[in-house]
Amino acid sequence: KRLQSTGRRSRFGSDAGSAPAASAAESVRLALQMSSRSIVGKINDDALNSLFGPVRRVTEENGN
Repeated sequence: KRLQSTGRRSRFGSDAGSAPAASAAESVRLALQMSSRSIVGKINDDALNSLFGPVRRVTEENGN
């Protein structure tokens, strides 16, 4: 699963971690991914993209 997180992280852009919203979104996404035995861990990629897609767009618009 760690390899998957690397691939997903690249979708946010290399500088996205510097924005507070992107950092929070990344932290939540990693926590959800790590809790794979719970119901929360069953959230699929489409759901994650719908949650974090707006954050990615905002950080890209701000040039981060």
